[in-house]
Amino acid sequence: MDVIVDGNRDFQLTGDPPDVFSVMAAIDAYLQENDRAIQSVKFDGKLVTLEETETLRGMPLSDVSVFEVESEETRKLVAECLDELERELPDLSGACHELAAQFQGESPEEGFGPCEELAKAWAYVKTQEQLVINALGLDPDTVEVEGVSLEALHADLNERLEGIIQALEANDTVLL
Repeated sequence: MDVIVDGNRDFQLTGDPPDVFSVMAAIDAYLQENDRAIQSVKFDGKLVTLEETETLRGMPLSDVSVFEVESEETRKLVAECLDELERELPDLSGACHELAAQFQGESPEEGFGPCEELAKAWAYVKTQEQLVINALGLDPDTVEVEGVSLEALHADLNERLEGIIQALEANDTVLL
């Protein structure tokens, strides 16, 4: 198998990796040591999505001729991720207040669609948050935001989202 990392064929595998996933893990470990993170993976010219990486586990090395990895500086990827969050997300606090006003107004049913959009935005925030935590190699149990643990923030958010789901299912616009 031809292994190409950032356009270079000089990456040396050590030992005898049992499968393609192990090759990717070895490259990932090497990149992390050099403050870099995997940006994309291709085998035989086919781009592998994050969701598809598990399919590489158990895949024999003989099934792949060319394994390519592109990486980027971890700091740059984290900065891009945070910039994207800032650009793409609406003012969540303002959106929450607008939804509350909508649900307490004359046509509360019009708030159901925006409420679903807000839930999608929160899911996106959590995904990006996890990407940043992983990229920086942080332990999520020790991360704090303004003195509050990420675990406590997530528990509070999950409790509120559960309340929203229950209120939506009950068509309880007052609770919403």
